[in-house]
Amino acid sequence: MEFPLAPGEVEATDVDKAWHGIHFMLTGTAWEGAPPLNFLMHGGAVIGDVEVGYGPARGMTAAEVKAVACALAGIDEAFMRARFDPAQMTQLDIYPGIWDRDPAEDDSFGYCMEYFGELRTFVTRAAERGAGLIISLT
Repeated sequence: MEFPLAPGEVEATDVDKAWHGIHFMLTGTAWEGAPPLNFLMHGGAVIGDVEVGYGPARGMTAAEVKAVACALAGIDEAFMRARFDPAQMTQLDIYPGIWDRDPAEDDSFGYCMEYFGELRTFVTRAAERGAGLIISLT
């Protein structure tokens, strides 16, 4: 994801492969969910028709970013932990398919939470600056 700073400059973030796990925990679904928490998969409008991974890039307006930032502000670790369901995530084939690993050896919840924190901070900064976002999932 990225948003403009000044002409010719952008700020970007990358949530690695955690995007699908984060989407699942925010929406309770593999691919759908209700706005504004479904923004990773469905936020904004499609930009062109070039596949950049999981579909074309999408652009979100400043108003849409503000709505997402407000929704994310109310999401805490307890909310995310309550929605973290490794068995269901494995059954739904949530990318990257690490959910059935032994938590003592691979903290997949912690992995998602680390990137969720970065994502929430990024979206909040964009909203504070009145910026839109461009989202691409790879």
